[in-house]
Amino acid sequence: MKNVFPFKPTAMLLSSVVMFGVCHQEMVKAADAEEVQEMIEEAPAEAVHTVVNENGEVEVENTGDYYQEEADPLDLSEEGQLKTDDSIPTDERTVTGEFHSHTNQSGDASEPYMVLENVLDAAFHENVDQLPEEGKAYLEEGEAFDYYMTADHLRKSPRDVNGEEVDPQPTWKTIRDDVNEFIRLQEEEGKYKGKIYYPGFEWDMFGLDHATVAIVEDGSNRVPIEAYRHFEWLYAYDTPTEAFTDNELEVFGPRDNVKEDKTNSYDGLRWLQKYYPESFLQANHPSRHNGGGGEVRAEDLRDMQDIAPDVVAGFEGMPGNQLGGDRGEMRDIYGGADEMIAKVGGVWDSLLGEGRDLYNYANSDFHFKVSSNELYSSGYWPSEYSRNYTEVEGNTFQDIVKGLKSGNSWSVFGDLISGLDFFVTAGDQTATMGETLHLDKNTEANLTIRFQETLKNNYKHLFEDYESDVTNNPILDHIDLIVGNIYGKVADKRTDFNPTTRIQERFDADDWGQADENGWYSMSLPFHVNEDMYMRLRGTNHELGSEGETDWEGNPLLDEYMEKPNQDDFETEEDFMAALRLYFDQINDRNYSDLWFYSNPIKLLVNDNHTYTVPEVFESAVKDIVEDPSTINVAAAEEPSEDQPSEDQPSEDIPAEESPEVETPEQEDSVVEAPTPSKTTKEQRGTSETPATVSQASVLPETGEGDNTILYTKAAFAILAGLGLLAVEGRKKEY
Repeated sequence: MKNVFPFKPTAMLLSSVVMFGVCHQEMVKAADAEEVQEMIEEAPAEAVHTVVNENGEVEVENTGDYYQEEADPLDLSEEGQLKTDDSIPTDERTVTGEFHSHTNQSGDASEPYMVLENVLDAAFHENVDQLPEEGKAYLEEGEAFDYYMTADHLRKSPRDVNGEEVDPQPTWKTIRDDVNEFIRLQEEEGKYKGKIYYPGFEWDMFGLDHATVAIVEDGSNRVPIEAYRHFEWLYAYDTPTEAFTDNELEVFGPRDNVKEDKTNSYDGLRWLQKYYPESFLQANHPSRHNGGGGEVRAEDLRDMQDIAPDVVAGFEGMPGNQLGGDRGEMRDIYGGADEMIAKVGGVWDSLLGEGRDLYNYANSDFHFKVSSNELYSSGYWPSEYSRNYTEVEGNTFQDIVKGLKSGNSWSVFGDLISGLDFFVTAGDQTATMGETLHLDKNTEANLTIRFQETLKNNYKHLFEDYESDVTNNPILDHIDLIVGNIYGKVADKRTDFNPTTRIQERFDADDWGQADENGWYSMSLPFHVNEDMYMRLRGTNHELGSEGETDWEGNPLLDEYMEKPNQDDFETEEDFMAALRLYFDQINDRNYSDLWFYSNPIKLLVNDNHTYTVPEVFESAVKDIVEDPSTINVAAAEEPSEDQPSEDQPSEDIPAEESPEVETPEQEDSVVEAPTPSKTTKEQRGTSETPATVSQASVLPETGEGDNTILYTKAAFAILAGLGLLAVEGRKKEY
């Protein structure tokens, strides 16, 4: 590589300060640091600036906006334009799809059947009978996606869009080829009418795990290829410099991609926020590296969203790659869901407790299903097992992104249900998922839940002669209404629990009764809004205390690792292959027998001058974790109104009970005593009740024993009603 920039010893001195002390004082790889250091030393002054990074270190790095047009041999401004498809609706509607899936342009998706056309056919249910038999795509049931985004790794790509081996090339070139191939398939073969496709990438974040990114240009219905090229040059550590062959160093200035420097992730986020705020980013499989390098913690999600609030939309709480022995390539996974969402009162609830708009999504992360040699398994085809339902308006991918960012979305495994309405009404106001109602204290409100059953999903055994009791007829057992309080910013960004989150109500067939003529079930719950809170739903096909699946509070249990057969344990290869086929089918059974859905939250805020109202029983615990305790329950000493019962004046509807105090846990494995009894199985209703607890995020049950995650029964409602913080009316259900 020729030297095109003048030598700058000042830049060398300043950048050296950080190059040997990044990432919590760990030494960086010399080759990476030296290459970037050399670029900085030779950079023109306008290409770099001196900053103090998030570690408090002085660093010289690329400004992010340096561009020398006269040195650029490429003009990409006219490339990436998607066709206008008048058959795509523009009205408000519910769409399904996903945005984290691969083709064989990713190095680790090497199966020949993983070409773009095949994954598009699977996602959009076109020519599915012509998909290669070895791919084992079972798409007879369920609906086609309305939109689909590929996210190949932002690394050097070893194959072209047709799966042919090529010299390693940057991902931005494969993205350009993906757009052109999609348009060719539309124009020459008449495929994908009424469908939305967009290529993004999976970013190897520095010092963290991966993220799905779609760079979106406002208002153009165009994939901005030049932006993908610029971002990859600056912030991709696994695309080697020699793979770039179009004078990128002179065009864009030095790279900012030292792998071990976590602050480079923040630089990339700032770049997206500044230049392409319409873009979309989710943190992928965040708990995959718990306890090791690349671990994503609560504070990382806070930092990411604070840096790029318009871009960072949420995280993949329902990860893909579910066909492995370690479901989702994780050990901290419960019912197929990342512990961040599976834990009531865990990381997600901690973030929601701050009032953040940070949402959950599901994706296939498809690399292949079962390898052609039948030695490996990975995950399901797009639209086969997982999907997101999102409310959108418009006919472009930017409109899809707006819908995803709005939070009006829910996600499901195995088509457990195929429709969900979840909203709160108060007078003439209505809020659904991702929305907020601002209400006066003691406002009457009504919660409505409607869902549509699924007649059949895509379950099918993978190999002949396999026998199983699992069917493709999913049946929803119950829905949990999970409620937590909103209390503002926490003092310590490492806080990974919400001491107020509880299972407020449980609905089952006794509540939703018979379906209407379209297969929809409905239920409602009237209540009074007297606290700042959010509501979210989860549902499953399991009863309470289902062996190996749920505890007696309905929480998902740890997905046990399924050990893969070892060839050394078999006398013949034939026996080994038979054991592998049995193993893959047992994994498939595990997944289809353990189905869940999760909604995104609704927020309800009391009009009380930027303060927060929480149940008094949680007040002490909340004040111990928030940045400004003076904002919590500041009006508690005021005289109650006539229609609001005080602590000494119980509700006319529900008798009050004395509330024990709650203390904040001091250690990671401690629990918070909560003032509510534990609800039991349908057969156990009416029996004696035991105290409930709220565990911290880092504590999850591996069995159903000893985990009494907080759950509100009618008696527990009385406690809050007696405090004047919650009143529930008109339930037909008795406990």
